[in-house]
Amino acid sequence: MKIIYILFIVLICVVFAGCATANYGSFYISYVDSSSISAEYKLKDGEEPRIIPTDNIVDEFKALSNNYVCIGSTDFNAPKTNIEAVIKEQCLTNGARIAIYQVVYTHTVRGEPPPRYNRNNYGGRADAVGIISSINDLVDVIISSQKIDRYNYNVYYFVPSQL
Repeated sequence: MKIIYILFIVLICVVFAGCATANYGSFYISYVDSSSISAEYKLKDGEEPRIIPTDNIVDEFKALSNNYVCIGSTDFNAPKTNIEAVIKEQCLTNGARIAIYQVVYTHTVRGEPPPRYNRNNYGGRADAVGIISSINDLVDVIISSQKIDRYNYNVYYFVPSQL
């Protein structure tokens, strides 16, 4: 029976890992049609984009604007993610040579029990000594006890204004 519980916990972990890989590219907002940007200004094949983390994205944006043109941005709120991998993927798509980003913690969310349970009465979820009575209840307890930190991710993508 323990092997079933272990396999189930592994399955839950795999499901949650899958949920964590969202399509962040869907949040990209293009300021210019990338086909209108000359190839000489775009990221070359095999070239790595320069990805710059910053604590003050406004000042960094102003500094880059002297020699670069902003071609788009991405803004979203999500759990902790490997943002540099997301940015690199977007740079390969839009041709940006430089990207700046800022990550700011916003809040923590906690899991909620499923709607089928009365939030004030968890009768039947555990026996008198607190032992979880079924595998479904175990899943509900795992989900409702999660604490997930959320962050705002702000990214701007640039190409040179001239070479």
